[in-house]
Amino acid sequence: MSDRTRALALSLGWRQGTAARPGALGVGVGAGASEGTLDITAMLDAEQFAAISAPPEEPLLVLGSAGSGKTTVALHRLATSRLANPKRYPLTRMSVVVPEQGLARLSRRLLQPLGVGKTQVNTLDDLGARSRSAGFWRSIPRVCMDAPALVSGLKRHPPSTMLCASGSGV
Repeated sequence: MSDRTRALALSLGWRQGTAARPGALGVGVGAGASEGTLDITAMLDAEQFAAISAPPEEPLLVLGSAGSGKTTVALHRLATSRLANPKRYPLTRMSVVVPEQGLARLSRRLLQPLGVGKTQVNTLDDLGARSRSAGFWRSIPRVCMDAPALVSGLKRHPPSTMLCASGSGV
């Protein structure tokens, strides 16, 4: 382990070789534990720690099954990038996008003790809705005053007129 990696590990509270923590894991402490910090850095294995301590300029693809630590690695990488160079990586320019609301809540909770709690955390749906309202749909009128010729022709077509007159609503 390089000196840079070791210093980063110590600053994040990572202790190589042990994931044991004092306390009662899995005994129903629940919401009460959310008031304290979530110290999960000791549970990172060497490969995960190498991923989060790699230079931020290097792209990173994290693949794994559910519960393998993908989110943990991504959030720690965001925090270490910010810690290494706060001017280059301001919180106002950082964002976390996750697939669903439960993971968004968890991510917000995990970012707090890492010192990047003000990072934007959005779901894919939130991001899509914001993107649509920010630019795409504003430039397209929602109401068209002049119906295209094809639509006018369909409305005037005898079978369409009969369906409308009968009120069938088909």
